[in-house]
Amino acid sequence: MKISVQLYTIRSLMEQDFWGTLTRLSDAGFRNVELAGLGGNDAEEARVGLAERGLKPHSMHVDINRAKNELDALVQEAHTLGVDYVVVPWIDPKQFAGGWKEIAGVLTDLAKTYNEHDLKFGYHNHAFEFEKEGDKTGFEILWETAGPELIAEVDLFWVKKGGDDPIAWLHKLAPRVKEAHFKDMDPKGEFTEVGQGSLDWDGIIKAGKEVGLEWAIIENDSPKIDPLESVIKSREFLLSKGLKD
Repeated sequence: MKISVQLYTIRSLMEQDFWGTLTRLSDAGFRNVELAGLGGNDAEEARVGLAERGLKPHSMHVDINRAKNELDALVQEAHTLGVDYVVVPWIDPKQFAGGWKEIAGVLTDLAKTYNEHDLKFGYHNHAFEFEKEGDKTGFEILWETAGPELIAEVDLFWVKKGGDDPIAWLHKLAPRVKEAHFKDMDPKGEFTEVGQGSLDWDGIIKAGKEVGLEWAIIENDSPKIDPLESVIKSREFLLSKGLKD
């Protein structure tokens, strides 16, 4: 299990100075990143610029419509960047008349297609998946229905926010859970740095090791402090718990 960072966390800094911010991220000790856009660069420019800074992208977030409608271009982009995972970070359930069973089918079909191109395809949750559809939550229906090809990128904060147990879901989703978003929850139920809130990190890290979690991806959707300082604090906490870059 290696430490990474979802670059969405530092988007406000990257919008002002894309490459300068990534240089600062590298100087702080980060070596692995999950992409959320390329800052106006093409894939080759991004690959070179990241490599020059000692940063390795292992995963990228993509809109589901792009994943469906721009397959060839996205596959080429992913291979150029050298990522292993293509992940849908959000969907609108209202667009699927068949509910979570239909969503599971669509995502599984995409996963099968991306697997054929030597890419792993996953889904990242928020809290709305934990709303009931009948007598089960959408998240339960999704993973009971989805084929084994679909990878789970579990956002631990949003699982807790949705009223469920992050550690239990890491175990339930083994062996398909390979990436997880590590973010913490303050007493108001808002985002805070990893180790500064109410999530059980000792239990999460133990479970992650047990289920074969590959990536502990630091994220904070809306940092209350400087975004770079936020991810640095989270990384320092994870290093203190024995994780490595």
